[in-house]
Amino acid sequence: MRTRLWLAVGAAAAIVGVTGLSAYADLLQELIGILPGGPTALLPAAAITSNTDPVPPGAQKQPLYASGPFEATCAGGTTVMNGQFGFAVLNTSGFANSKVKAEIVIKDGIPNVTYEIYLHQNPGDCPTLRSGTIVTDNQGNGNGEVVKVRAPGSTRFWATGFVDDFAYFPSNPKSLLRTVSVALD
Repeated sequence: MRTRLWLAVGAAAAIVGVTGLSAYADLLQELIGILPGGPTALLPAAAITSNTDPVPPGAQKQPLYASGPFEATCAGGTTVMNGQFGFAVLNTSGFANSKVKAEIVIKDGIPNVTYEIYLHQNPGDCPTLRSGTIVTDNQGNGNGEVVKVRAPGSTRFWATGFVDDFAYFPSNPKSLLRTVSVALD
C-alpha cells in the first residue's frame, strides 16, 4: 500500500515539476523575449501580405517609405516620404507591455538582398543596433518579425530596413526604407 502511495506522490510531483517548468519558460519568454526560432524568425509568406489586413488592437500600421541617410529623427522617424514599399505593424506586448515588436512587409524593394531591420525606440534606444534581417525574393518582396525588450520610458517607435551594400546604397532609393514614428501604450 505504501509503495503505491509513494508512486502516486512521485508521479504527481513529476507532473507538477514539468508543468512548473513550462510555466517558467512562458514567464521567461514574456519577461525577456526568448522566442522559439529566435527573434528574427521569418513569417510564412501569406502571414502578412496586404494593406487591408486587420491591425491588432493598440497596434499602429505605417507605410515604409524610401528615405535618405539623413532624413529621419529619433522622435519622428522618417522626415521624407518618397514612394511606399510595404509597411510595418508596430505594437507592444508581453507582461506590462515590456516588449515592442514590428511585423515588416517589404513590397517591390530590391530583389534578392538582405535588409537589416532596426526597431527604434524613443526615448531610450535611438539610434539602435540591428534588430534582425529580412531577405527579399526575386520580386523584391519579403516579410518578417522582430521583437525587442522595450526601453524604459520609451513611447514612440519606428522601423528601418537598410541594405548594407555599396552596390545599392546610397544610389538606389529602395536601399533605405523607414516608417514615421508612432505612439504606443
